[in-house]
Amino acid sequence: MSRRIGGMLVLAATAALTACTGGGPGEQPTAGPGWRLLGEGLSGSAYRTGVATTPEQLSALWEDAGLDGEPPQVDFATEIGVWFGAVYGSDCPVRLDGVDVTGRVLHADVVLRGYPGGCSDDANPHAYVVAVERTMLPDGGFWVQLSADDPPRGMPEERTVVEVDLSEPGATTEP
Repeated sequence: MSRRIGGMLVLAATAALTACTGGGPGEQPTAGPGWRLLGEGLSGSAYRTGVATTPEQLSALWEDAGLDGEPPQVDFATEIGVWFGAVYGSDCPVRLDGVDVTGRVLHADVVLRGYPGGCSDDANPHAYVVAVERTMLPDGGFWVQLSADDPPRGMPEERTVVEVDLSEPGATTEP
């Protein structure tokens, strides 16, 4: 199944990114097991992810996500910064409920009310930047994605490949 959104074909794989809550979106959680919300907003690019392991990388990630001001402090010895550039239809509220690891994939748990079928055919970005505890990360390399499933075809920027073992305290990546 596929839908045309804003002149772009978006595969039903985006269904794995979202879950229908049936009710209102509720309050945006600010933390959960292994993660805390640094900032969020209707900004950035949809279908994007990124990783920061230094203050300079976090500032660049914050800017890429389109968030205002300075990013909050991150203890890079025990945490990394992660950007999830989620997508939503303008009449379907979106919320980040958590950050999970499935196999070698670090991914968002994004809830989108009204999906599938009840959302308009526009694709809007919603940036979430979080601090993730290094103890939550897989040993060795891993991928950051919006969902545990492969990114939709034509959206390769949704996957950020991390080839370094960031579970080690203070480990860094190249920009």
